[in-house]
Amino acid sequence: MAISLGTASTVHIAVDGDTPTYALLGKVTSGELTITTDIAEGTNNDSGGFKEFLYADTDYALSVTVKYDAADAQQTALFTACATRSDADATYLTVRVRPSVVSSAEQWAFRALCTSFKINMSHGEVNTASFEFRGTVTPLSGTNVTPVLTVQ
Repeated sequence: MAISLGTASTVHIAVDGDTPTYALLGKVTSGELTITTDIAEGTNNDSGGFKEFLYADTDYALSVTVKYDAADAQQTALFTACATRSDADATYLTVRVRPSVVSSAEQWAFRALCTSFKINMSHGEVNTASFEFRGTVTPLSGTNVTPVLTVQ
């Protein structure tokens, strides 16, 4: 992956489920993709007196801040998806993060739940909106970078 400025990064969101039609999330001012893997201790009598660890579950989180625009259709769809929550039928999103516009092969795509959103209204400043996503289930296939995350 080539070095690039954050301004070259893009975040695309699809609210339509299994066959995502991505739309660019506009006016992004910052974002952070975090991938963490738990470890489980597997120490036993054969470990020779040393602790032994194994990879366990992997977790994905994405936080994004945008300049709030009530007229932006993608922001409105995302607010609706984040506000619509049902235990019986969770609203999943598909999220695609590209750290560079140079190559579409450099991307992470995953299904996720919107875990929080907020609108920040500071006197004398441009309003911003923040979204938090947590990846769920297995990564999406069809991308060239591992891991691939799916937010649905």
